[in-house]
Amino acid sequence: MPSDDDFRRRVRSFLAQHGPAEGWLRDEHGRPPPDDAPNEVRVARARRCLSLLFEAGLGAISWPQRYGGQGLSNRHQVIFNEEAAGYALPLDIFIIGVGMCAPTVLAHGTEQQRTRHLPPLLRGTEIWCQLFSEPQAGSDLAGVGCRAEPDGDGWSVSGQKVWTSGAHNAAYGMLLARSDPGSSRHAGMTMFIVDMSLPGIEIRPLRQMSGVARFNEVFFDSCRLDQDAALGEVGQGWRTAITTLMNERVSIGTSNPAGYGHPASVLAAEARRRGRIDDPAMTDRISQLIIRERITALLGKRVTEALLAGVQPGPEGSLAKLSGTQVSKESAALALEILGSEAVAWDAADSLAASWATVQCSTPGLSIAGGTDEIMRNLLAERILGLPREPKIAARNEPGGNL
Repeated sequence: MPSDDDFRRRVRSFLAQHGPAEGWLRDEHGRPPPDDAPNEVRVARARRCLSLLFEAGLGAISWPQRYGGQGLSNRHQVIFNEEAAGYALPLDIFIIGVGMCAPTVLAHGTEQQRTRHLPPLLRGTEIWCQLFSEPQAGSDLAGVGCRAEPDGDGWSVSGQKVWTSGAHNAAYGMLLARSDPGSSRHAGMTMFIVDMSLPGIEIRPLRQMSGVARFNEVFFDSCRLDQDAALGEVGQGWRTAITTLMNERVSIGTSNPAGYGHPASVLAAEARRRGRIDDPAMTDRISQLIIRERITALLGKRVTEALLAGVQPGPEGSLAKLSGTQVSKESAALALEILGSEAVAWDAADSLAASWATVQCSTPGLSIAGGTDEIMRNLLAERILGLPREPKIAARNEPGGNL
């Protein structure tokens, strides 16, 4: 196994060799290059990046070799992440599959499921999506109503999922469905691995106000699954889902200290360009944002250190995710104050100017993605501060419920 220093030099060499030619370089403020390419181009670019990583022995670094990984340590993965943070590797298409679905398959799948699905998942030849949220079960995921009914030696699935990222690109999905119709809340759910090309599945794009369509509605109409499609124990889908959710929040919370908004350095440069940097109120706002970015980065490092110590993702991931969301929203609001109307209207020939509006349109959704801010606060209050659970009103199918 390579030493930390040798591995770091190897990663630096790879990035220096491929970064400029592949268009992975960030600007002086750490922003990625504008990307308005068609979907098929984005997918091809992402798969090429992952292919280059595997050719260099830098793909799936800490995953077991028997499942297609390099068999190195978590610390080697952290070293790679530290070096790659200075580049804009186009791997966001794989974050759900590699960052959320793969750990769930590894933790709860049968050996047959692991050997079949993990190698192509890790290499990006099969993209995955996460089929959790429903129109009536988003933040309150325990209210899932999509049904999986026994059907001979398999299952018949009917229902709807919504806000499914990347379903239009996915070969497989991880579906949470209610397999016991008499159950309620967290009981009676099962997780399934679903071939997204099966009959009875319809995928409809949801166009966002930013103009892109990267989320989808997915409809199941008597879609038949084999018996071995169940991931984890039948009826224990909530336990399986928790593994996915914890990894999702860690992925979101540790991805970028500046969140998904504008780095403070970008806003400082823009304020300086417009002659507003000497305004004490503006200086204070930018300084506060720099502090929040630093706090978010440290929270991400704390989560990373816990993972290196062998601790499974917990509420710390929720804290990092919540902090990153707040930083993003604060930076977007400050950008709007600095630029005024130019943050939402721009010259179509100026692709960089469009990034201001893209952030303004995209940032509100961060309060929902991976669990709402309110759910994150409840988790932190209950699991870290030890406060009482928030009162809940029983649903009609629960004891004492009449709603």
